[in-house]
Amino acid sequence: MPLHRNLPFATYQCLPGLNWSRLKLLARSPLHFRSPPPVDSDPLFSALHTALLEPQIFAEQYQLAEGRRTAAAKAAAGDRVLLTARDFSTIQGVVDALHGHPVAGPLLAEPGWSELTMTWEDHGRALKGRIDRLTSSGTLIDLKAVPSVEPRKIAVEVARRLYHGQLAHYVEGLRACGQYVERVVVIAYEAAPPYDVGVYALELDAALYVGEVLRAGLLDVLAQCEAEDRWPGAAPELRPLVLPRWAPGIEQTGVDTLADEDDHL
Repeated sequence: MPLHRNLPFATYQCLPGLNWSRLKLLARSPLHFRSPPPVDSDPLFSALHTALLEPQIFAEQYQLAEGRRTAAAKAAAGDRVLLTARDFSTIQGVVDALHGHPVAGPLLAEPGWSELTMTWEDHGRALKGRIDRLTSSGTLIDLKAVPSVEPRKIAVEVARRLYHGQLAHYVEGLRACGQYVERVVVIAYEAAPPYDVGVYALELDAALYVGEVLRAGLLDVLAQCEAEDRWPGAAPELRPLVLPRWAPGIEQTGVDTLADEDDHL
């Protein structure tokens, strides 16, 4: 199974295969998987990744907008994406923060490969993935912009956004391509001052194992939906509404809502 280095993102998008961005929609519902909603990408975060992982091509892809980003200005920029002065300030702040962090900085400085594309097969199904960085020592690095790098909030962010499943998907792809993985880390950063940074390891026998179980379950759901040609939404049956623990009025009733979600994190 091949690993592709220096493959443009547009080329990756055209490759056959199921990626995590599509597979994870099954956790929402098979209906959302079959009819995926449009994805709005923020150019700032793409620019941040380029500045951190491929700084040598940043100037080729991005340009400072002189004034408003009008249609004429975009046309004059050609293939380069226009960014505001505030965008450039944010990018510099994040880059400086990550490289200055005592753990993140050395990790990003290790020899390795950025924007690495994988294609492989599993049970006759074509799969693909694109990882942020893999070091020559076998560390898989994933960059995440987050609201807060506090440990408890990072755990909630990873669980809610299914990042553990995403990284399990990447590890499976690397292994299928014959690539050794020693450890998996998330470098989390806040994209606003003071640009705090945190680095978190997903243990292979703990968080990452949970991700493997999640991923395998979604692939099973997909196989069942394909076999039955049935693609239900998230709530196909009548269900009781269960209030979350923080719902106004709950504290006066003593009612056990049985809801575990804490939307105040």
